[in-house]
Amino acid sequence: MISELSKGHNLLKYIIEHSNGGVAVHDKDLNYIYVSRHYLEQYKVQDKNVIGKHHYDVFPDLPQKWRDVHKRALKGEILSNDCDPYQRADGSIEWTRWECRPWYETDGTIGGIVVYTEIITKQKNEKDELEKRLKELSAIYALSQNIQRSITLDILSNELARSLESILNYDYFAFLLIDENTGKMYPFTLSDQGKGHEFLKKDMDYVASCQPAVGKGITGWVAINGKSLKIDDVTKDERYFGLRNGIKSELCVPLKIDDKVIGVINVETTKPAAYNEYDINLLETLSASIAISIRNTELFESNQKEITLRKKTEEELRLKIKELEDFFKLTVGRELKMIELKTEINELLKQLGKKEKYEV
Repeated sequence: MISELSKGHNLLKYIIEHSNGGVAVHDKDLNYIYVSRHYLEQYKVQDKNVIGKHHYDVFPDLPQKWRDVHKRALKGEILSNDCDPYQRADGSIEWTRWECRPWYETDGTIGGIVVYTEIITKQKNEKDELEKRLKELSAIYALSQNIQRSITLDILSNELARSLESILNYDYFAFLLIDENTGKMYPFTLSDQGKGHEFLKKDMDYVASCQPAVGKGITGWVAINGKSLKIDDVTKDERYFGLRNGIKSELCVPLKIDDKVIGVINVETTKPAAYNEYDINLLETLSASIAISIRNTELFESNQKEITLRKKTEEELRLKIKELEDFFKLTVGRELKMIELKTEINELLKQLGKKEKYEV
């Protein structure tokens, strides 16, 4: 009998120890009875010889919420969580999926608890990244639709500032266009930093007063070279020309129409190394759509001005023709009156036996 029990114990120990999942079996005093290697590895337990040791001696910094779960399970509850944060001793956060349930003696009393656990930090990060990308793609699609409907440059600039804020991680955003005559760059639109329209107007004046120009600073380098720049620490880049305090990271891409740089899109943040290659591709894709929209908007405004000018010219022509017609009517009327008077005079002279004075 003892041999059979020993054999069963060893078999269960072997099965659990080599399980692909994180499994720990505790007695009612929370001492380890069985534990899987995977459990010890994923929780980075240095001393693998934990059998017989109390769970809180192995994990002395275990949060109170886990201790409360153990107490409830020892009273018969089955508890679980599909995505629960776990803070390690070094302060890093892991995400776990777990279940804690009681196990029972042959007489039906609770003998301890079983903990099934898995670290899902990688899956959680991948899911978060996918959701982030989905949100970005949705925002990009919405931006593309909105900028295509922007029929004036003012509407377009407002739409850009509003939409890009939901896509990119930035503290400051600037969209600068190049003045071909002077080589200077002027702010087409900026982020209002959550401070409203009046602040934005003053900030536009401030940026313009700093005289950004082709070849000056990061934005000027991108403008003259037509290549994107991602700077992880601007304080270490000699090209940086700062307009804001505390900036660490900067991402700037050129705005091109038919390979001609017409401006730049620039984002900055106080966080170091905030941007990656994906962000560059994202902003470059957006800049292509924005450039097309600017060209279409400028063409639309140009056509509108042409239409307005033509309508104005047509109206002026109509008024001049009317004026001429009125003058002609007046002149013809005078001529007819003169003929009538001359005829009457001639008739009177004839009655007097005199010679007619006027040829009619």
